[in-house]
Amino acid sequence: MASGPEEPDGSTDWPRNEATRRAANSGPPSSDFMPSPYPPADVLATYVAIEPDLVARVLERIDAETDHRRRIELKLVARNECRLDLAQIMAFVVALSGTVGALVAGYLGVPSAVCIAAIVFCIGGPNAATVLARVLDRRQG
Repeated sequence: MASGPEEPDGSTDWPRNEATRRAANSGPPSSDFMPSPYPPADVLATYVAIEPDLVARVLERIDAETDHRRRIELKLVARNECRLDLAQIMAFVVALSGTVGALVAGYLGVPSAVCIAAIVFCIGGPNAATVLARVLDRRQG
């Protein structure tokens, strides 16, 4: 009983060459770690025994996959850099607008402690707001 894909004539006598059949059934040796994206030489020799141009196709596919992964990594790095740049710009806008708002509020007669708290909150962000809330809790308690 032969196993494998059917030939166009309906038979399952694939591969026809006995050496190729042995190479196809043995399979590549298992390896836990390969430092290179390319298979070891003995695996490539097995591929040649299966089909002569298989090695070229496998290496071409590995190169294409490596290039694809590099392009994805470059896109991810560029997107992260853009996101971080935008976050820095928005933090500057919030700090500047909070400072200007506190100056205007101080000019209009709002108590200076509130204006200072607004400046600290806008420049320091959530961390400064947490510290300020703890200080105000101690004073009120």
